[in-house]
Amino acid sequence: MADGVGELAMGGESYGGSESKSIRLPRKNINQEYLTGILLEKRDLDAIIKNINTTDDPRIYLMARQIINSILDDEIRYKLIDALDEEINKINGGKESTTEKGVKIIKASQDAVGEVNSYLDEFFALHKGQVIGDV
Repeated sequence: MADGVGELAMGGESYGGSESKSIRLPRKNINQEYLTGILLEKRDLDAIIKNINTTDDPRIYLMARQIINSILDDEIRYKLIDALDEEINKINGGKESTTEKGVKIIKASQDAVGEVNSYLDEFFALHKGQVIGDV
């Protein structure tokens, strides 16, 4: 394993001569890479929901967990996973039909991913925008 900082980043341009360590810088801004990754995961979840054959398809719940696990803040991530799992356990313990439980699990998964949207909004200031002061 090489010992350059940039070894964590794939691609990009290499900087440094023979006297210094060579590092790789990402081709894109790391925030852009992070946001793009989560948006692609959300797109995948949408595709799964659009193409389900039965409401008890486990891919929806699993993909929601995958998206939640993209949250960088450990405390927020763990709280959201715990809340989703608690809701799923409550649903599974109910007396509804498999179809009704499946619909509730889909809704709970969608709501959890909605919370990821709130995290992204706060992380990137997407909704409020960035305020630039007077020059």
